[in-house]
Amino acid sequence: MRVTTGGAPVVLENIYQHEGQTGHEIIFATHVTWPETPHLAGDLIEFQKGNGQACIARWVHPDTLEAGGTERFPTGLNTHLQDLGSPPRA
Repeated sequence: MRVTTGGAPVVLENIYQHEGQTGHEIIFATHVTWPETPHLAGDLIEFQKGNGQACIARWVHPDTLEAGGTERFPTGLNTHLQDLGSPPRA
């Protein structure tokens, strides 16, 4: 599948503790558009990792997360999501 990115990404670093272990992740956030295909329609995408594990990805508007009190990481992500804006949904 070919996706199109919109503009330069915002790069965020997160160093965190989880179950007694230090974790590290780097996030690249930008607008992404993809072709209209049946398996990508709606707000839910089912896929498999390389090891065969079944996964589900959901598109959730940031306002919905904020209203529900869901915390987002890393620090600064909310600001960058607001700066990126929200692309129109089909």
